[in-house]
Amino acid sequence: MKVKSAIQLALIAPFSLLLADSLVLSASQVSYHYNKSSSYLNSAASLGETSAIYELYQATGDKSWLAKAAKLGHAEAAWQMYLLSDRTIKSDPSIKSDPAIQSNPSVTYQKRTDWFELALKTNHPGALIQQLEMLVITQNWQLASGQIFKIEQRLNDFPNYNIDENLLDALTQTTELGALNTQIVLPESYKKRIQKLKGRLKQLEKNNNNRFNKTDYSAAFNASCEVKVLVMVNSTHARIKTEQLIAEFHNMLPNSKAKLCFSKVSTNYQLNALCEKSKIGLLSCKSKGIKALVNKSKVGPSINLADDKLRLLVVANEGKANSRGPVIFMDKNDNAQVLLHEVGHWLNLYDEYQLRPTQQAIYCDENQPTKLGENLIVAPLKYSIETLQTQFNQSLWPVDTCKGTKNQAYKWIPELTPMEYLDVQLTPTMQQFFNEPKLNPFHTDLQTFFE
Repeated sequence: MKVKSAIQLALIAPFSLLLADSLVLSASQVSYHYNKSSSYLNSAASLGETSAIYELYQATGDKSWLAKAAKLGHAEAAWQMYLLSDRTIKSDPSIKSDPAIQSNPSVTYQKRTDWFELALKTNHPGALIQQLEMLVITQNWQLASGQIFKIEQRLNDFPNYNIDENLLDALTQTTELGALNTQIVLPESYKKRIQKLKGRLKQLEKNNNNRFNKTDYSAAFNASCEVKVLVMVNSTHARIKTEQLIAEFHNMLPNSKAKLCFSKVSTNYQLNALCEKSKIGLLSCKSKGIKALVNKSKVGPSINLADDKLRLLVVANEGKANSRGPVIFMDKNDNAQVLLHEVGHWLNLYDEYQLRPTQQAIYCDENQPTKLGENLIVAPLKYSIETLQTQFNQSLWPVDTCKGTKNQAYKWIPELTPMEYLDVQLTPTMQQFFNEPKLNPFHTDLQTFFE
């Protein structure tokens, strides 16, 4: 019998071919010939040869063959089914608008999750890398290092797999850094695999240099910018959310866009190893590591850390948003109102709610009536509000900034502001601070901040 090619066989009616083959060859003979020369494709597929089933999908484009191969444990088929279901969910608006799905959204993604679990069970490198990303974001360094061990082994079985070198390199470096920072002792076998994978990625970078990230994050900065904000986030998911957050910020303040400029959002997984929630719940990051990331991320001579207009926004996993001089730290789940409040601090606006005692020790220890930024006046308790209104020639309203200290704080804007409540509407007076931004003169530049 003349042996036909895989494509030729796929185009012949499967039932006829299977019947003809079954008269000539036994199951073991079909399997033998298929594995040796890829012949008897349909017959091999009918006998459950997963590679043959996957080849039928490649030859015909029939996704039922792809699903069957995936269910029988073909790693690439399972990964392809996951990617197809993921794209369908993201691109089909009817899925999100279906009332049945809206009432139970977990059902919507169950099939996608099932395909992902199958791809993970068969150790497909794509699924392994996605799980590594989850382990890094959740700061599980022990399991992440074990995952790298598995990935490095499995890549040898998938020589044609198109690796995202940028992502895998960042995840590998972050895992090393996270284990070091938390003093986790990794097995020698894990360390060797990590070094081997880094060597592989270094060679890939050399071979595919054009594929590595060369984004100019400073492209958005121009001569009209009064505030230039570098934006760094800890994951791809956080990048998408932060891009939306910045768009919402500018929707609230459309006239601020020309002067309050945000860079392209830079994804830096190392933030997962550098940032954590402090004992008092604030998001905090190691300055030395952040400086290294800023230096690594910037492209071209247009960014200078000593530029007094340059600021940094860091979005990481968990912790209460706060600003420290030229740097804002935000939780990935914070909204545009939180960003508005923190940017207000850059623009010399101070909190109108009660400060923590450590902050009050700095701002609420005045012996004479004193202006605090653009929005407050702080005075010893002995001064009446009438006296202060006469001295500053404007109406004043008490706020809780210095509550419990020997000082009382007052604001001169009568309406509620985002420096006290995050959900209030911006008044024209408040908008003006953002439309014509003037930076806090007591904040240092980034170069000084990192020293």
